[in-house]
Amino acid sequence: QLAPPAATGLVALNSDFSVTSLSILSMAGGLLHADCVDSATGSTGSSSKTISGNTQLPSQPQRGGAVVIVDADNGALTFVDPVQCKITRQIAIPGGAKTDPLDLVILSDTKAYVTRYTKNLAASDPALAGNDIVVMNPVSGARIGQIGLDAYASVVSGATILVRPDRAIIANGKVVVSLNEIDAGYAHYGEGKIVVVDPATDQVVASVALTGLYDCQGMDYVAATKTLLVSCGGAFGSQNQPLESGIAVVDLGASPP
Repeated sequence: QLAPPAATGLVALNSDFSVTSLSILSMAGGLLHADCVDSATGSTGSSSKTISGNTQLPSQPQRGGAVVIVDADNGALTFVDPVQCKITRQIAIPGGAKTDPLDLVILSDTKAYVTRYTKNLAASDPALAGNDIVVMNPVSGARIGQIGLDAYASVVSGATILVRPDRAIIANGKVVVSLNEIDAGYAHYGEGKIVVVDPATDQVVASVALTGLYDCQGMDYVAATKTLLVSCGGAFGSQNQPLESGIAVVDLGASPP
């Protein structure tokens, strides 16, 4: 059954949205590399930054043992060898920075999912527009396909809600993706939601509305009880934000969840 690899160490991604650096620690928390790579590394003969200041780590460890930095502003994946403390490769994400990629799940040596949070309204090719999950080769960067999620957008009067796929994890043999559900102007929110994707078919096989909760993002999974936990911060700026925030508990062992 599909499952994330076991963790072999800890990593700290340090960023102030201007400068990014990576620190490697042991499982016990001991510092191994204080500054493994940073945004000032730069490529030879170029003034461009190798890593931008807008980066995230995948929600889970990835196949192959590399530390992978999801770089939204560069629209790229940066693979770092945690032992040698160096970048081994960088690949462009289809659609690039204008789709605001946020998370990664490597399913095999030739297939990965990347959540593309933003819809690029100027994209002439729908395959590069985002607001979906792009299926790509994690070595070559070649686009394999995409998983559209528009059907799961919340209906809100007076607004067009974008699903905004955010975080993604392997759970119960499938890939679960949290949907942030906010309009293009970040003024109106829909209720939070998760979708469950079967990586064998690249199809959504279930969705769960997180009723009463908004701005839902981070997830964790308890395999022993097949329980998914989803953190929701509430609609930003809302007078009811405390009441709209919380941790949703989803039973992935049930059918449907």
